[in-house]
Amino acid sequence: MSRPPTPSVRDVDVVTADGIRLHLAELAGPGPIAVVLVPGFSCSWDKPFVQRVACWLAAHAAVVTVDLRGHGRSGGRSTLGAQEVLDVDAAVAHARSSYEQVVTLGFSMGGGSVLRHAALLGERTDEPVDAVVAISAASRWWRTETRPMRRLHLLAGTAPGRLATRFALHTRVDRGAAEDPPTPPVALVERISPTPLLVVHGEADPYLTTDNARELHGAAGEPSELWIVPGYGHAELALDEALAVRLGRHLPTLVARGVRPRSPAAGATMTGP
Repeated sequence: MSRPPTPSVRDVDVVTADGIRLHLAELAGPGPIAVVLVPGFSCSWDKPFVQRVACWLAAHAAVVTVDLRGHGRSGGRSTLGAQEVLDVDAAVAHARSSYEQVVTLGFSMGGGSVLRHAALLGERTDEPVDAVVAISAASRWWRTETRPMRRLHLLAGTAPGRLATRFALHTRVDRGAAEDPPTPPVALVERISPTPLLVVHGEADPYLTTDNARELHGAAGEPSELWIVPGYGHAELALDEALAVRLGRHLPTLVARGVRPRSPAAGATMTGP
């Protein structure tokens, strides 16, 4: 796997609507599009594989990577997808100040966060995001069909697990997060329409089965796309250069679909490039 060239990185601090200070890493890129990249649980800009993905995407668009609350250099504690919509919103507002078009792209818990952001906050603004990409995202919270997910639940849902998560993964989890999960993405995803949505999932994902992606896509309005990628595992760590290039090259097409008239048939599959 090749190491992409590293563009210049600008560190930015923003504050969410509920007062949490967040760290953003902004990478310049060509064209009018900015990608707000939202990593998954326990991931942040300080992880080399997150930087690698951001650099690959920066060959196609500007990239604004956000450390979610409780992660990396940001303050606060993780709420496992509940209040993280405010983190996404703060990063989107920053990107909007400099770029013409903004696409949110989230991995795993970050994928659920961008879906919920577009559904819950996108309808409250005159400038919703121009497209949404959810990669390796769960359709419902607290999935337990795989061993890695059951292990993750022990880490986030118990006091000893949260302590281990803080010291081993450098991630701070709010103790009430597991007790009161928010509305699941699948119950909200239809509200994202007519903003274009792309759902991406690995056929070899060890954490979440492809049923999650199919359920999200099936509940979505148009325009929506579903990519089930053979051989791809889970989230940022498994993303390779070929898939990153495919995503980057597809961004202008994805954004352009948002200006087309809505079709009466919701949830139709569009063919990826």
